[in-house]
Amino acid sequence: MKIKAAPIIAESLAIVCSILLAFGIQAWWETRQESEERAKVAAALSADFRTTRDRLSDAILRANTLIDRTSAFMTLSADPASVARDSLQLLVGAAFGGPDFTPSLANYEGFLSSGKFAVIEDFDLTAALADFQTALSRFDELERTRAGVYYMGAIWELRRSLGTATVLVPGFGSTSSRFQLGDQAFNELVTEPQVYAAVEAVRAIHFNQRRTLQRMEEASTRVLELLANE
Repeated sequence: MKIKAAPIIAESLAIVCSILLAFGIQAWWETRQESEERAKVAAALSADFRTTRDRLSDAILRANTLIDRTSAFMTLSADPASVARDSLQLLVGAAFGGPDFTPSLANYEGFLSSGKFAVIEDFDLTAALADFQTALSRFDELERTRAGVYYMGAIWELRRSLGTATVLVPGFGSTSSRFQLGDQAFNELVTEPQVYAAVEAVRAIHFNQRRTLQRMEEASTRVLELLANE
């Protein structure tokens, strides 16, 4: 009994084609799911970094103001009688403030902990995110340094010698009557080297913080540009 080859070949081809089609559909479906997941991650990250970049812009402006004021104080403190006491107090008060930047990274941190960053295949994007994270870590380090100046460094030594920082900056809190100074005593105080040194120490931190904030802003802008192509 002869077996016809044509039907067997046709049936075999049909089976192979159906298997290939099934694999193709599965691959298409997985690719589509990955694409949708990547789009969701990109949209969430974009929301984080848009808000963060706006906050960075505000923080940079504050850093500029702090630097301008501490710089002006360092210049005017050589001849305090030439400027109103209120003006000097406003300027030196900048040594007690900071840019106060807090990023908005809820989605970013969630993706880090869940491993969803694996869907990002763009090397430039991961590099930009790494640059941002490096700058953020540097900013946190500078914040700790600034706190150290207040509680262990130059500002702390100044506060300890004066009894209270409100001698220099009344708006910083209430001043006991036994620490209050007349205009002449105040002018003599601001010419002291320890006051100059304390303000200079904080101004140096403000300079470094501003540069770090600018680096974060640059990285955020790059991240947003690359996310727009995801």
